[in-house]
Amino acid sequence: MAVITSIDIDHTDYLGDTREVIGFEKAGIMRANMPCVCGDLNPPKTIGEVAKKVGAILTFTDAPYLGAIGLQGEHQKRNASLAVEVVKQLSAFSINQNHYTNGIEKAELAGRFQIKTIHDKIVVLDVAHNPAAIQVLADTLKKDKQPTLAIFSALEDKNITEMIEIISPLIDEWLLVPLDTSRAITMQALTQKFSLSSKVRACDDMPSAIHQALNTNQTQRIVIFGSFYVVTDALKIL
Repeated sequence: MAVITSIDIDHTDYLGDTREVIGFEKAGIMRANMPCVCGDLNPPKTIGEVAKKVGAILTFTDAPYLGAIGLQGEHQKRNASLAVEVVKQLSAFSINQNHYTNGIEKAELAGRFQIKTIHDKIVVLDVAHNPAAIQVLADTLKKDKQPTLAIFSALEDKNITEMIEIISPLIDEWLLVPLDTSRAITMQALTQKFSLSSKVRACDDMPSAIHQALNTNQTQRIVIFGSFYVVTDALKIL
């Protein structure tokens, strides 16, 4: 069984810089006479072309899951629908509707709109690290608009400018943090990505950023995002 979720522009050094090329690369997991389920709402043609060439049994899912779901975000409804289709095709396993509805309702995933309440503040941790994922994060935050502080950083090879532009209307203050990896953008370069009107502060490290965020009186919601490294560093403290 092969599963392809969504196809977005990311990891371009390895996968390519268009959805058609990335779709072709992801379709490399298909095998002859074996099922493949794809959950992309607008799949590139290369997915179908590779399936035909290889002889894979390709199925698409396009309707969102309508049952109760434990994960936040509209995209998780599509992911749940994809998971259900996979379960249905895995006929060798004795999994009935009650099994998967209960599982989806209780599902948790660290770092994917993970919510903690600390010192009466809502802390959201999300590993969103490309424009498509940032858009999903922004759409979820919009459902409960309130003053929000961001703790943010990113890897240098990401489309950081677009990421910031997408979510900036929802962020009142930014705390930038350095990352301990050679791929990280420098604090000086990251600061320069923001407009002069943005309220931005560069912090020495994650503990300093979290301390400042939890002790401000200006915002009740803190969103920590931009990279797996960012969320990993934060979860070591929170």
